[in-house]
Amino acid sequence: TPDTTAPTLVQAQAVGFAQVKLVFSERVTAATATNISNYSLSSANGSIAVNSASLDANENTVLLNVDLLTEGLAYTISVSGIRDKSSAANLIAPTQATFAAITYAPLDIGAVNIPGTVKPVTGGGYDVSASGGDIAGTRDQFQYGYQQKIGDFDVRVRLADLTITDAYVKA
Repeated sequence: TPDTTAPTLVQAQAVGFAQVKLVFSERVTAATATNISNYSLSSANGSIAVNSASLDANENTVLLNVDLLTEGLAYTISVSGIRDKSSAANLIAPTQATFAAITYAPLDIGAVNIPGTVKPVTGGGYDVSASGGDIAGTRDQFQYGYQQKIGDFDVRVRLADLTITDAYVKA
């Protein structure tokens, strides 16, 4: 059966203050994914330039290099013109997603089922949401938020919730 399902934008998130990661529901063409005219980024302060776009090896994740983002500010990314890799070259419906720029860049390790997020919460701090299969052996699957630091520093972490799925769950 021919593929007649258009790709959708599954996730949009800032990676630090100069990049935006977009995850699509399926593989997309490099020609449309790397065409910066298919993206528009804005905030309450106005438009933000999208300087370049690259498609990862899985062909479903695009990394946009953008002008400097501001911590905690809400941004809206508009996406159009993206086509999937099917023979039908299905076209994404014009879509928008909102995200905030945060200090901690989220990173998925391995083939996680659901992409993780790091979001600021009212009153300070961040909510980290993640999925994964294990952190052991050669099949690590997890998500974390990171920030590059130089020198000595302290970090305080509080685990607010952990769903116990089996005897080997880790946080």
